[in-house]
Amino acid sequence: MAKKILVTTDNSSASWDAITYAICLAKKMEMELVVLQVINDSAYVEWNGILDNNLHEELEKNAMESLKSICAYSEEEGVNVHPLVRFGNPPYEIVEAANEDNDIMLVVMGSTGKSTVERYMMGSCTEKVAHEISRRLLCPLVITPTKARIPDARLEL
Repeated sequence: MAKKILVTTDNSSASWDAITYAICLAKKMEMELVVLQVINDSAYVEWNGILDNNLHEELEKNAMESLKSICAYSEEEGVNVHPLVRFGNPPYEIVEAANEDNDIMLVVMGSTGKSTVERYMMGSCTEKVAHEISRRLLCPLVITPTKARIPDARLEL
């Protein structure tokens, strides 16, 4: 099996910077890419604690649609890519996805996410995954700077 890099996306500019870096790294290291989007389903769970099946399917369909452009870009760059959608708590699901696939050698994440408050500090999801390194993550984590905040960020290899 080919070795892989797991890169996460929330469709923010920070995650696109991380994706660009991960594709460049995968290309240079002759690795494959797993692009993961985690849907935090807690916002969609009904009072009985269950996510409606139709809504689940719609959310998954929308997420896979958003991953298509990332997959196309990756393949244009000559990197094999595997889209992955998971439901649950994003930091937990990222760590679980990385740990479940023995071929994943590295996780790449952007330093911030979509939240307005989190633009000025490390994104809470990234921070929580970084915290899990010492406890549960079985491979290294790379946190990329965001060009929107740091225009001179060196994301090319």
